[in-house]
Amino acid sequence: YLVLPFIIWYVKPSRMPYLLLVVILSAPVLRTLLYLYYPYGKYAAYILMPCRADALMLGVCAAILVRSPVGWNYLIKHRRLVNIIFGILFVGVFWAGHKKWMVVDTLQMSSIGHTWIAFFYLFMLLVAISQPEHFISRILRTRALVRVGIIAYGLYLFHFPVLGLCYAAFRGHIPQPSDLGDALTTALAFILILVLAQLSWSYFEKPMVKLGHKYKYRGTEEAESAKR
Repeated sequence: YLVLPFIIWYVKPSRMPYLLLVVILSAPVLRTLLYLYYPYGKYAAYILMPCRADALMLGVCAAILVRSPVGWNYLIKHRRLVNIIFGILFVGVFWAGHKKWMVVDTLQMSSIGHTWIAFFYLFMLLVAISQPEHFISRILRTRALVRVGIIAYGLYLFHFPVLGLCYAAFRGHIPQPSDLGDALTTALAFILILVLAQLSWSYFEKPMVKLGHKYKYRGTEEAESAKR
């Protein structure tokens, strides 16, 4: 996340697709090699930044696609194809869960699992953005999910450390609910996480977003006019 803005700034737009393709293809290869040949590779494949860069770069691909008039028109004209691909990815995720491959320390997850899930969420996002009438888009527009989406970064950032600190302070063991006391500790952690995420949005993220919106970026007006 820290390096990506500089990459986008310095890499020529004409070369960006090639860079994205190389990173997306390299990530599962690196994860597989770590899993097979490094003693703690199954955890390194889950944690290390280069190993998970495929998901981040797929997000960049989505941003480029929807901001490009050609890409946006392609999504609109080929909705059926987008839905078919999304359906295939959904079946794959469901099947992997059924086979218990969705665990971090499995070869299936370390090799292609993370990339498959990233593609699944990529196409879910594309469906939601390009097809307002789709049931997925309607679900994602519900007020509760929109509200959670606003503070999603804070939820992601704080959930693990806050949960761990609460269990360490009140229960003396790792987060693993087994009784009423653990359940109450989890509930307390959930409330604290929500509060911290809201504070992060109100006093840090929102001002940064407003600052970013003060600038006009090349291609923005063309992309918006193409969508209309």
